[in-house]
Amino acid sequence: MDTAVDTSRLLVERFRAAYTVSKTHPAPLRVRQKLDEAVEKRLPDVLRAALSPWFSRHANEVWLIRRLNINLEVNAAWKPDRLAKAYALAITRSLAQILQSDGDAGVIHFPNRPAYLAHFLVDLAAGHAWGKWYYERFRGLHMLPVSAAVRTAVCEEPAEGLAALLHLSEKPRARVLQTLSTQDARRVLERLSAGSAAGSVAQTVEAVWQAWNAIPLPALHPGREPVEVLRLYLQVCGRQRERAGPVLRAATRAFVRLARRLAQAPAAQGERLLTALAASDPSTLFLVAGAADAGALGSLREIPSRRMLDIGRTLLAQYTGSVDYAVEAGAGGLRGIRSKDDAGVFDERTPSARSLPGEKAIFQDSVQEASICRATPFGGLFLLLPLLDALPVDALTHHWPRAGDTPPAAVFRLLLLVKCLGRPRAYRALIDPVLRDLLGIDAGLTKADLARWQARLSRRKHLDAMLEGLAAWQAERDVVRGETLALMPVSLPGAPAGVVVDLERGVWLYAAGYRPARPHRLVERVRAWLAEGGYQPAVFVSPGLFAESLRAAFPEAAVHAPESPFVAEMAAQDSVRKGLLARLPQTAEGFDYLALPRSFHPSRPADLALSVAAQGVLRAFAWRLPGFAASSLPYLFNNFLDVSGALEEESARRVVRLGRPPLQFVLGLTGMARQHYRLRWLDARPFVLFQEGE
Repeated sequence: MDTAVDTSRLLVERFRAAYTVSKTHPAPLRVRQKLDEAVEKRLPDVLRAALSPWFSRHANEVWLIRRLNINLEVNAAWKPDRLAKAYALAITRSLAQILQSDGDAGVIHFPNRPAYLAHFLVDLAAGHAWGKWYYERFRGLHMLPVSAAVRTAVCEEPAEGLAALLHLSEKPRARVLQTLSTQDARRVLERLSAGSAAGSVAQTVEAVWQAWNAIPLPALHPGREPVEVLRLYLQVCGRQRERAGPVLRAATRAFVRLARRLAQAPAAQGERLLTALAASDPSTLFLVAGAADAGALGSLREIPSRRMLDIGRTLLAQYTGSVDYAVEAGAGGLRGIRSKDDAGVFDERTPSARSLPGEKAIFQDSVQEASICRATPFGGLFLLLPLLDALPVDALTHHWPRAGDTPPAAVFRLLLLVKCLGRPRAYRALIDPVLRDLLGIDAGLTKADLARWQARLSRRKHLDAMLEGLAAWQAERDVVRGETLALMPVSLPGAPAGVVVDLERGVWLYAAGYRPARPHRLVERVRAWLAEGGYQPAVFVSPGLFAESLRAAFPEAAVHAPESPFVAEMAAQDSVRKGLLARLPQTAEGFDYLALPRSFHPSRPADLALSVAAQGVLRAFAWRLPGFAASSLPYLFNNFLDVSGALEEESARRVVRLGRPPLQFVLGLTGMARQHYRLRWLDARPFVLFQEGE
């Protein structure tokens, strides 16, 4: 009998019973049935009453017993209650004997459940967990990667997971945390910090500062930042458990981000950042730190200015050894810089036109100085850049207008990447300095500029021609065939639209809006566009809304409803096509993911056309993932592209370090996270991709 005593209960995982009766007994099967019934229906209640005093004395303890053997004699004529009591007496005696014995290899004891979980986490991080009988509770995690297994074990019961991590001393806890990927560390922190906590932001920051000084200085690599944030969060909770919550999460994140910025930037830029924080001016902080870092550092603006400078300059000294620059704040914002020469004398100088005269110059300067090592939350863009580079963008946008000083090809690439990263992240991606720098986007390009630029694009001259050129390029590579197509209606804000889908790989070919009362007009536009590209479809899959118009416009093509037997037979022939056909009714989900937010004031025709192009990039990415060719666009981002990234530019190469997405093992099969490539619109230095921990 295998047993595990859990908090306030006895769990018997397997119960094996062997009954011996006289060979002359007239009804042995009836005896077995009676004894089994006593065990199954009566024994639990009797054991609960018998063991309740023991549970009260050993509350919260965890005892794991590999095997408990009992032998007893009973009278088959006894009633079920008496039989259950006999069983319970034998079990409690044997249990008491085992629990009081010393050194029994078949008995493991932990003072509480968090201690048990902590022991498992340490063994899991060391690679020693599986195969040990007392970790049977966690057997469902065996097939997961170590990072996912740690995350699942900790987050299943967040309060218990937090207590387990706090149970560990600094070194074992650090070893456990180092097994976490960036995404898993972020998820663990979110789960452990859910809820509310007492105390002001200023008090919480002071608690973080005390904890910071009690641990070794972290390495502060951008790709491991969430792990260091989690480590600092746990250090604070170990000292002041009552502070656990979102306020502490924001404070630790701000602290680690500030330390990394100060450690990796020149001292002058570090002082400028500290002054912006002390001034509590969101706009100045945005310009000096950039959008992503300004958001992360926001909670530090709520502490007193002098205290902010004291803490910040101490951090600066910890990583640089000295403070060589001081920036003064005046009524107009940043006023002047004092630099220390080799003799240790400070000389006043007036800021140059490049450094501080206006907001735009500050933003450009911060981007250039941070180029030593720059982080971005959109590390997935480095997986998409080679696919974007393969497109004939210059030819597709040859006759397009410029957006201010930015060439049309660069704007086209920018909007495609912004769309690929998804509408919820569109604005943050638009202003991300790493993304802008890689694409050659002018620092002054705004959402309003993009709206005006899109409004200048002609549907026929620019957008339809671009889609024709893109489809021709895809046809040359057998990505699309134009033989089996689908025309699906899509409900969008404002007015519905229709999209033409090539069912070879699920790539969108064309999209346009239509009036609900005149769906045939859309079919006419589709026919004209396909004829211009030389396509002669043999099969159309489309609902009844367009069916009659399609039969009239394409008399030689067979038109079938998505639920028809023909489509079902077509789906049965190929697993990828089956997935694509199954997702046709959810086509609107893809447009919702790709659409620019209303705050961009996008042109409807341009937004639809650019969504078609962006969908082609993501479908090409999905096609490289074994088993995920038909995945939805949100699924692709959440499981493969939602990673952080750090770009370090060297004289001969660009080194990129990526976080680890949830389905890292699938991405690893493709080699995309460890590839080398060059981009035609940049210089010849290659991008060399690594993953965190390598």
